[in-house]
Order: sequence, then structure tokens, then C-alpha cells
Amino acid sequence: MPDPIGRETGLFWEFRRVIQPSSRTPAPPDAGAPHVKIRPVTRQSSITRIVRVAAVLFAALAPFAGSAWTAPLSLPTPTAPTPQDPSVRALEELLDLFDRTPGVTVAEVSGTSLTRGMVADRIRALPPIARAQPPKAVYQAALADLVQQRALAIKGRQLGLDQNPLIQGRLAMAGDHELAGAALRSMVPDQVSDAALQERYAAEYAGKPGPEEVRLRLIAAASQADAEEAIGKLKGGMEFAAAVRAFSRDPSKVNDGSVGFVSADRLPPELRNVAFALAAGQMTSYPIQYDGLWYILLVEGRRQGPTPSLQQVTLLLRQELLRDAAAAAMRQARAEVQVKDYGPTGAKPADQGPAQ
Repeated sequence: MPDPIGRETGLFWEFRRVIQPSSRTPAPPDAGAPHVKIRPVTRQSSITRIVRVAAVLFAALAPFAGSAWTAPLSLPTPTAPTPQDPSVRALEELLDLFDRTPGVTVAEVSGTSLTRGMVADRIRALPPIARAQPPKAVYQAALADLVQQRALAIKGRQLGLDQNPLIQGRLAMAGDHELAGAALRSMVPDQVSDAALQERYAAEYAGKPGPEEVRLRLIAAASQADAEEAIGKLKGGMEFAAAVRAFSRDPSKVNDGSVGFVSADRLPPELRNVAFALAAGQMTSYPIQYDGLWYILLVEGRRQGPTPSLQQVTLLLRQELLRDAAAAAMRQARAEVQVKDYGPTGAKPADQGPAQ
């Protein structure tokens, strides 16, 4: 069945990236409790090293990645700074200044300008751990990356690569992508009315039970052998808390493996499918591999979660309304153009024979 609103296209994912949607299910009030471990990115001694490595990988792999580069990540990065961090506030102030004066030249490379707007775009593309550094270091790293990119682009023109038909096609596609994203953002309102939020809340949440939740304890062993040994000892009568202390590498170890009540959306698929298939009191009989560790799950109880308040889901509802507006904008743009589909054989050029 065709996808009427383009959920599988790079453009749709680009809009998802711009508005940064989060999980559909809001975090409960005890969201500060330990969660299933998502292994953090190791901090490097140099932010520039992080950026340069990322830039090299992107440049090397982008021709083969297609629209996958615009797909959102499924899990958050626990090392991402919070909006309350002073470094985040200072960086946001810097970006706001750059957004208001995007045409100001901050550097030149062989006579070509690099502007504040370019630096702001590059900063926003950095990984969260890089943006958590002092603003001056973030700025310098982003500018260094832009200088390196411009230097390579100049070298590419000197080598005549900009005359390669394949490269020209990719440059045209990149231009279309940027224009499409800009058009989409201009067609979608920045603000969602309170009335629209209230209406969506009444339709989706008010008077309805919250999501099903399981009370979960877990062991995250370093290897499959350790996990199987732990399961054997648990079946032989070992207390779960003792097995947690002996084998687990998850932060929940300090709570004897307890992560409290969690909904399905707060677990990665590898663990979610197993956890919600278990009855209260049941434990997995085999280890589950996820993110380099081997998990043993124990479900201690099940419940229907409480109905979230409007305040708890306002951000999620706002993102839903924005996605709906984006889908409508894409349908409108698609309806206003004429498309001739020639199939994989292509159209026959006027000065050539039949298409091959």
C-alpha cells in the first residue's frame, strides 16, 4: 500500500528531525528512577576530534546511505545535556545571535566566505556530547569542520569532479532537499493553538486508561556465559538481588535490579517483546542480547497506567499536530505538480535510439 504522507521518505524524516518528536508515551512521575542501561558515549579529550571523525565518516558513507541519514534515532543519548545546563543556555544564546545575523562572514577559505548561518547549522548537526562543551569550543570545532569541508570542496573542483554527471546529480538532489525542507517549515505553523491541543487531548487521552505497564527487575550480564550462569543459579534457588549484585552491569544494580513500572514505549524492542509476554512472577528462561549486554528479566507485577494530564502530554500533542500539518503540506505540494513516471527503463532521449 502506498504511503500517502511520505513517512518513509527522507523529507518526512527531515521534518521529524526539525521538530524532534519524542516517545508517544509520556514518562511517569518517577522518571528519575534507573532505566535499562543505554551505554553512554565516551567523552573524548578533544571536541574537535569528535567532530572531525563524524565528518569523515559522513563524507565517506553518505553516497551509499541514501535517505537513511535522515532517519531518527530510536533511543535517546543519556549523555545529552539538559536545557537547564549553563553551557546549553549559553550555546542557545549564541545560536540565536547567529540566526538573527546569518549572513555575517566569520572566516574565508581561499576567498570564499563562511558565515554565522553556516556555523549555526553545523553546530546543530553535532552530537549532543559535542554540544555540551563550552560554547567557544563548540564554535571553534564547528568552524574547523566547515573549513575542512570547504578545503576539500575546492580541491574537488580543482580536480574537475564538479563536472562529473553523477556528482552534479547529487548536488542537485542536495539542493532540492534543502529547498524542500525550507518550504515545509514555511508552510507549517510554528505555534499550535491551545484549542487544538485541548481538542486532541480530549480525543486521545481524557477519560481513557493509560498504557499497560510492567513492574520490572533485570540483570544485565557482560556475556552470554555469565547470563546463563546467573539463570542457572536463579533456578537453583539464588535470590534475584544476590544475582544482580554478582552479575549485573546495569545502573539499576543499586536498586537490586528494579526499574519500577515501565510502559512498552520505554523499553527497546528486544526487551519490550519479552517483558510484556511474561506474566507477573515470571522470569526469562534465556538471556536476551541488547546493546552489548545479556539481559535477564523478572516481571513482578502488571498494571494499567494512570491517565496522563494535559500538562504531561502537551509536548507530545504539539508534535502530533505539527506532524499532521506537515503531512497536509506535503500532500498539497504533491497535488500541485505533474509527474510523468517512465519506469526503470527511462524516457527515450530525442537524439538516441530506444531506451535500454
